[in-house]
Amino acid sequence: MSTLDKNVKTFTPREIEVLQYFSEGYSVAETASKTFLSPHTVVAHRRKMMAKAECQTIG
Repeated sequence: MSTLDKNVKTFTPREIEVLQYFSEGYSVAETASKTFLSPHTVVAHRRKMMAKAECQTIG
């Protein structure tokens, strides 16, 4: 495994599902309802994805 491979961060299947809803314009509340998660969990997934992608803002 190369050094580059070790630095690759991947999203979990659930994070990808949440990301798909966000990409379609759904809000945190709507995404929570569609995925049967609490809004707090959806926000936690978003926070983790942003950290993995090294993003500071959503917009």
